[in-house]
Amino acid sequence: MGAEILLTNHHHLKEKGKEMSEIMNIDDRFKVPVEELRRVCTQEELDFCKSTLDVSPLDGFIVQDRTARSLQFGLSMSAPGYNIFVVGPPGTGKSTYTQAVVEQAAAGGDVPEDWCYINNFTDQDRPVAVSLPAGEGRGFQIDMEELLEDLRLAIPKAYESGEFEQQKSAIIQTVQQEMEGRFRALDREATEAGFDYETHTQRVWLYSSERGQTAFP
Repeated sequence: MGAEILLTNHHHLKEKGKEMSEIMNIDDRFKVPVEELRRVCTQEELDFCKSTLDVSPLDGFIVQDRTARSLQFGLSMSAPGYNIFVVGPPGTGKSTYTQAVVEQAAAGGDVPEDWCYINNFTDQDRPVAVSLPAGEGRGFQIDMEELLEDLRLAIPKAYESGEFEQQKSAIIQTVQQEMEGRFRALDREATEAGFDYETHTQRVWLYSSERGQTAFP
């Protein structure tokens, strides 16, 4: 059994070697000589210019056709949820090319609205987004800055006016009258229940009228 296996494997290797030899013979027909592996320009071919100053600048970028078509296709997708992912070795100009193509596509499209984010005083982590016609966002920002400057001057003056002092005094008087009314009602209820009370800062202490001990604050 062991000899049979060795003979079979040897036959298999001979067949494989024959196939590889045939493949190598086929490849010889497509070999390129070393002297033809580079392009040599003759002096006559370069007579169209004396220096690089005579060469017109390149309009555009040197990119593969497949790359250009893919980027154009991605920019033509108007449905939401699609993104373009550009990857490549550093220094190949992919960022410059992508920026130029995107700007060119944007120049030919509709002018988008201006979006402004306004502070949400209720939930500052969720600003309010407001859309304005194109070009009015900057004007809105300037108006808001001027409003803040005006308020910084107007609010302190409002607190210094005589009208504000009158309103302040009226509010304090109303609150004091309400507190006095509540304490009178508390006094009646405490007397009927056999308690006395005392007020200390922000607390009211109740005492038993018979024992003179503190009941609870």
